[in-house]
Amino acid sequence: MGASQDAAANNAAGDVDSHDGIASHDRFTIFQQPKMTEVVQEDCAVLIGGVDGPVFAGKQLGVSDVGCYLMARNEADKSAWLGFSIHFPVGHDNEDNGFGMCYSWSESHGKPLPAKTHGVTAKFPRTNVLRVITPADAGVRSRFPDEKRDLSLVEVFLEENVQVVVEGYGLPFANKGHIAEKWLHENAPIVSELTLMGLLEQRSFHFVVASEHDRLRQNWDFGLLPPRFSYPYGTDHGWKGSGTYEKMLTEHRGRQFAPRRSFDTMDELLTVMSQSQVQDIMWVEWAAEKIRATGLSAYFIPATNGMAEEEEVYFAIVAAPQEFRNTFKSAWHRLARDGRLKILLHDKINTTVSPGDSIGRWDAVIVERSSLGDSLRAHPTKAHELVLHVRKRRHARERGPIPNISKFQPFNPTVFGLTSELRESEPAAARRVVNRLRFRMQVQRDLLLGTGFYDTLRGKPAGGELAAALAELSLDSALSRVPRPLPTVKLLDVRKGDFVRALMQEVLPPDRHRFIEYLRSRPLGLGIITAPPGFGKTTALAVGAVAMADALGKLYLSGPTHVSVDNAAARLDVVCGRVTKRLNDKLGQQQDGSPRYHRKLIIRAYKMEDELKAFKTLLRNPRAGDNAAPQSKWKPDSKWKLNLSLAYWALVMLGAPTVRQLGPDDKQALHAIRDSRNGRMATDDEIRGIMEAVIHVADVLATTPALACREPFCAWKNDRAQGFVIDEAAGMNWPDLLCVWGNTCMPNLLAGDEKQLPPAVMTKNERDGEGNFFNRFARDGALSPIHHLKSMGWPIYRLRVQLRMAAGQFDLTWNEVYQDVPFTYGPGCEIDLPQHKDGRQLEIYLRSKFSDIKACPPGELRPVFIHCEGSRSLRDEFSRSIKNPDQVAVALRLLVEFVKICGARPEDLVVISPYSANINTIEQLRKRREFAGLQPMRPAATVDSFQGQEGTIVMVIMGTTVSSGPGHTCDEQRLNVLLSRHKSGLIIVGDVNVTGDVTSKIPPKDMLIISESGEESYEKRNMLRNIHFALQAAGRVAKVRVSGN
Repeated sequence: MGASQDAAANNAAGDVDSHDGIASHDRFTIFQQPKMTEVVQEDCAVLIGGVDGPVFAGKQLGVSDVGCYLMARNEADKSAWLGFSIHFPVGHDNEDNGFGMCYSWSESHGKPLPAKTHGVTAKFPRTNVLRVITPADAGVRSRFPDEKRDLSLVEVFLEENVQVVVEGYGLPFANKGHIAEKWLHENAPIVSELTLMGLLEQRSFHFVVASEHDRLRQNWDFGLLPPRFSYPYGTDHGWKGSGTYEKMLTEHRGRQFAPRRSFDTMDELLTVMSQSQVQDIMWVEWAAEKIRATGLSAYFIPATNGMAEEEEVYFAIVAAPQEFRNTFKSAWHRLARDGRLKILLHDKINTTVSPGDSIGRWDAVIVERSSLGDSLRAHPTKAHELVLHVRKRRHARERGPIPNISKFQPFNPTVFGLTSELRESEPAAARRVVNRLRFRMQVQRDLLLGTGFYDTLRGKPAGGELAAALAELSLDSALSRVPRPLPTVKLLDVRKGDFVRALMQEVLPPDRHRFIEYLRSRPLGLGIITAPPGFGKTTALAVGAVAMADALGKLYLSGPTHVSVDNAAARLDVVCGRVTKRLNDKLGQQQDGSPRYHRKLIIRAYKMEDELKAFKTLLRNPRAGDNAAPQSKWKPDSKWKLNLSLAYWALVMLGAPTVRQLGPDDKQALHAIRDSRNGRMATDDEIRGIMEAVIHVADVLATTPALACREPFCAWKNDRAQGFVIDEAAGMNWPDLLCVWGNTCMPNLLAGDEKQLPPAVMTKNERDGEGNFFNRFARDGALSPIHHLKSMGWPIYRLRVQLRMAAGQFDLTWNEVYQDVPFTYGPGCEIDLPQHKDGRQLEIYLRSKFSDIKACPPGELRPVFIHCEGSRSLRDEFSRSIKNPDQVAVALRLLVEFVKICGARPEDLVVISPYSANINTIEQLRKRREFAGLQPMRPAATVDSFQGQEGTIVMVIMGTTVSSGPGHTCDEQRLNVLLSRHKSGLIIVGDVNVTGDVTSKIPPKDMLIISESGEESYEKRNMLRNIHFALQAAGRVAKVRVSGN
């Protein structure tokens, strides 16, 4: 039979497509290969064993409640594939039963949404596969009597040397009473003797697909698969020198990569993790090198007023030509963001200089012109001149080494008992520990990949070592045939009834059962708590941490910022103290008079240098409190706080009257350390020794991720921590989390809200002169571990009761951000309660002052927008930050009048603004006599610095106008934080028309956005505009006319 006859026969029987991996491209062909469709998803059912075999799945074809789809995906920056996906229904009451809420990624919404099904996807190999597609005959159609669409029969045959790639298998699943629980948990047969694992291991697959035959064979074709995707950065992801990175990144410039929610290989994962960090900063480093080598002229003016005589302090007036500003505009905004610089002095005026030839290296701080007053009256400056406050440096400080991170060895073998002594004395036992560690490391890699645990749990591809590891965990001797669910860890020991009851007093009664169930058995010991602002995430995390400390042992606590760690440690200490008191009140004392239960020792540790200096300051000045750590305008302020610090505990050991004294319910080890002092004077070495002794007996050690990699905290983490607790985890990136968590999948409880501030990515939209992005992985860098785990379907414990805000105050952000979360206001949100008195007074004050503000619905308090007509926004020439003195003056006058008329406490008021330049303006205007009544009010704060904090009444000063554009207030996550820091009242001062006339219904357009770091981009402003519309429609907008001068 000739070739044309073969083709005719194939067409008569259907479409046959064989792929054996041999390249068939011909660069000289005049026909272009059809392009693969981006997404194909066809309803189908599985025929087990052949065309006449039993039907499995097929919900969309009317034969089951289990769905199935024939899939083809060709997404940007991922390898295209053909396969199928089976969807098992999840239990409607999973959340109430304590299993948690699972999410799945929604392409149409661009975010994870609550899942109704649990998907297991099989991807066919790209080669050594045969596809046959034919129209379904009458016999096949008769098996689907309710299906009226065209049906096709699809058959796929695999050669022996290939297999399907399975994703989603092994992830936690629950549907009480449904047979799918046995299919997925116990590998029970789905049809006859065939299990789900057996189905996935078949060499031939048969589907009935609800699609017309010709269209299906055109769209679902292995011949359309483009080459595999791979990032162009090689496979060596260790740290390289600046020159190597410059060559690598210059050779591979281009558009931004699409963000990844899962990875096909570890190489893809490591590329994204490493390059998202490298590309965020390296271009700034290269620009900094060029800036250091660029000579600028300057002259110096003595500035000794208010300074110690021994300080040599000057004003430096630096000429920054237009060419310099244009060349380094983007990098300068990053480098000078906090206003602190180093200047290199040279004795010759040259265009190009060598940093090594400098005759001095001085500290410098950028001075805002408006703050100079009369300081430079005799030396007027021009727009292109930069004013610095500088001083001579007394000494240089060396930078410490960067620790190496091992990707192949467990970071904490001692925790598992793997010591050199065990290896020598009991090699068989040591091998069992090694196998256990290898298993845990593999499971954690699976978590990071986000594709499930199919290969790991069946134990085939990794060979004997992993199979042995699984056997040691008693998963089964027949691993490839009888897989088990993931191992679970008890984060709460429910056998301790008195402890559980005392602990659950910290939880709302309706939530106690489901929280107990969530903690009592966590797959891999991994739990995630999410909630909107004001729902009590940090308290819930503290409750979970107390449970973990009791059930597991010592814990390491961390978060992305100092504030997050401070708040979590303080809340944990309070909750632990209350639980301890309840237990001892109930259980009474032991026979020797000592309490039966001792509170956990929680240490919030900072840099040892800051701890020691703060301790000495407190000895000299006990009232210094949080200000005891060294502060200097020439370098970033220390983040040290007294509460629970090592200095705090050292003072406790010395019996200092400024801190609490040890009580009978404190650890006996602390009493022993105190008693060993015997009243001796404390030398520097002894103080350090006391601090190290306290660390040694700690139950919970809390630091930022950076300190978790430094001694003595790193050794404690690696050798002692049995579990980890992470607050504000939605603002932490993967590298920071892994610096704390390690690589052995230790029990971990995370809390956060991925709809608030994401992980910090400084370079988002900056491009070079040719339009190439400096950071091609910016969108990946902004995805947190919580976002990743949530998108892959990990069960989430959601809080559903608003606890902080007065009724009506949360509705604005709920409507825009949180409609997937059912919620109610808690009993403490009723507006008639004493804690919301200021909110009620604010409503009365504002409505009496502005007649156009409509009343709130009964029983509610709602935000108000003050529209400043005619205000002007000013953008700083160097920093690009925005300030609006007109809006600031309006806001401060409202607050000072509110305090005077209603008797509100200034300490309960908070002012927030998105821009640092506006913060400076606020603080300057507050010094005026007319605002003296606001002196006790806290300093104004930016959005970033105030996340995790709150105030009774919050005044938000936007600072933007129509002429300036909305700036980064369009960022929905930032805006969400900005509008959710209050308890009883929220006033927004700004320009209500900044996104367009609120009386017009014209859809929002993309607008040029200039961020505070100077980045320019075009973005939607849907949420901001919707909020303006909502406030206008509700009659909650008042207008104030300002001069704009």
